[in-house]
Amino acid sequence: METRTDMYTDDFSALRTLYASGEQGEHYEGVSLFRRTFQSTTWNNVYHGRPRGAADTGAHFQLDRQSTENHRFPYFVIRPTPGSGKRSDGAILLFHGLNEKTWEKYLPWAKSLAEQTGKAVILFPIAFHMERADREWSNPRKMMPVAQQRQLTYGAKDSSFANAALSVRLQEAPERFLLSGLQTYFDVQQLVGNIRDGKDPDVVPAAHVDLFGYSIGAFLTEILLLENPNGLFSSSRGFLFCGGATLGGMQPASRYILDSPAAHALRTYFTDDFRRKAEAHPRLQWIFERLRSVATLFVSMLEDSGLREYRSSRLAAVGRRLSAVALRRDRVMPPESVASTLSLQAQSAALHAPRVNVRDFPFEYSHVTPFPIVHTIREEVDVAFRDVFRLAAAHLA
Repeated sequence: METRTDMYTDDFSALRTLYASGEQGEHYEGVSLFRRTFQSTTWNNVYHGRPRGAADTGAHFQLDRQSTENHRFPYFVIRPTPGSGKRSDGAILLFHGLNEKTWEKYLPWAKSLAEQTGKAVILFPIAFHMERADREWSNPRKMMPVAQQRQLTYGAKDSSFANAALSVRLQEAPERFLLSGLQTYFDVQQLVGNIRDGKDPDVVPAAHVDLFGYSIGAFLTEILLLENPNGLFSSSRGFLFCGGATLGGMQPASRYILDSPAAHALRTYFTDDFRRKAEAHPRLQWIFERLRSVATLFVSMLEDSGLREYRSSRLAAVGRRLSAVALRRDRVMPPESVASTLSLQAQSAALHAPRVNVRDFPFEYSHVTPFPIVHTIREEVDVAFRDVFRLAAAHLA
């Protein structure tokens, strides 16, 4: 049978149109796209309650607690078009990258995984991202003056309207990186709990749930898989794409992610004696007391040398259930950092060990845009896309 070319480009265009329409259950080439609503009931584990004997930790956290869009929000599901309303027997949770505001680029990824595995792919947003974020953060008219002011005030490089809001938020309070990650960590447990309780409209209660993480979504995937909260992911598989490095091994300065002063503030805060800072921060101290195991795992994922034996023992327990694809020219998540974090040697020969596959494409790409929508290279992009997602689907099938 002849293989259709340009599939990625065609799928991107068609699925983007369905996504923009807002219609429920729209069909396209054997898959259906659904918009679902999630009400977080676990977010008070992070944002509510005052640490014992401590004053509130800042007006910005009050605002975060009051963010209604962050606590009630839509998520999207792509699954093989069923007969007679049948729910899927398996699910893949797909987590996006830092500072993402739209699911458009991920829709062909989800379609490919759904087609090849027969599972529902649940595109679930990280706290304060996608539809969980204030709409003004995506408004060029509102954010361009913010970016310009950051250039004047801090000499910010890589500053743009696209990264201005997140750059302000994380430079003002780098601990938001941990807090939003923890909220998402609890939300995912709630989502899987809904599946197990038969409350999910797309997936059967006994469904096998796997994880696909891109960029910072790979960091979340590692935490969920290695910590295995409430035994929810005991047999789950995780696939990491353009991610998997410790925070210290990442280079997040980008016009689409963080500007240079925000990236520096984030890395410095978490890699320069973070435990001491946490002990002096009432809310973080409270979290470390209540969530000691996952907090320790988080610390082990901050620096390559920090708690390496602890991280390695967790990785050994997961074994080959965790796999990764890194890109040779990725500057945000260098393949050497991914390989080192996953307990492989950083030498080039070791990068091809089974747990980490390194790919390079014969066209210009970047971490943010691994599969460019460019007419002159569309066939080459499709070949590269199918190569990566065959590996992902084979691992998650």
